[in-house]
Amino acid sequence: RQYNAPTTSYSPSQTGGGSAVSKNCYIQTDCSSSCGDGFLLLIPSPDNNQCPSTPLQVLPCNIEPCPVNCLWGPWLAWSQCSSSGQGPSCTQSRRRRRLRPRTGRGKDCNGEDTEQRFCYSQTCRGYPGLAGPSGVPGLQGRDGSNGVPGNQGYPGKQGPPGNPGSPGTRGGDGKNGLNGIPGVRGIKGDPGRDGLQGPGGSEGPVGPPGQLGARGKFGGAGPVGPRGPPGPLGDAGPDGRSGPPGPTGAQGQ
Repeated sequence: RQYNAPTTSYSPSQTGGGSAVSKNCYIQTDCSSSCGDGFLLLIPSPDNNQCPSTPLQVLPCNIEPCPVNCLWGPWLAWSQCSSSGQGPSCTQSRRRRRLRPRTGRGKDCNGEDTEQRFCYSQTCRGYPGLAGPSGVPGLQGRDGSNGVPGNQGYPGKQGPPGNPGSPGTRGGDGKNGLNGIPGVRGIKGDPGRDGLQGPGGSEGPVGPPGQLGARGKFGGAGPVGPRGPPGPLGDAGPDGRSGPPGPTGAQGQ
């Protein structure tokens, strides 16, 4: 490590005594630490040839203690709430201690080592406080469920007749009633007189042809028609046997 040499040379008195050595024989470096324990070097001067053989020396140095801040410990539990002896108020307290004091240029512990406060318990009610501000109106509650019907009350006294009401509006037409039960048949009346003959009606149009009727039964035999003309001669038949003589035929036309 390289150390910067100071502007003045080492003085033998700084080593705590010893044989006299010229102040130009050594060069003293700065302390290795700005606070707390450190060391410095005594380096033989290379510019002075008159000094005897001098070794490199390492010496302790302590310019000032390093700064350490004060440190508070945690607060202990609060004491029991008890009367302070002055009116109805009660107090309780707690303590803490310094774990580490300030050293050198460190910061002090701010604050006190004891705290006290007013408290409240069943035996210590304290002074009544001031009335707080009015709260904001709450939301309207929901309707409750219907209660159980109560017992039927006794009938009240009859009240006086009320004033006549105004005429009501006309109702709509009613529906047709159901058919009544048929009445008993009446006694037969006397025959009525013949009415006058009415005028003849005009001839109506010809109606469409009716449907074909069912086929009728065969009619009976009609009367004998007039004798027809002689038919053509037929083919000659076989000779017949001689029959008995026939009757005389009618004269032909």
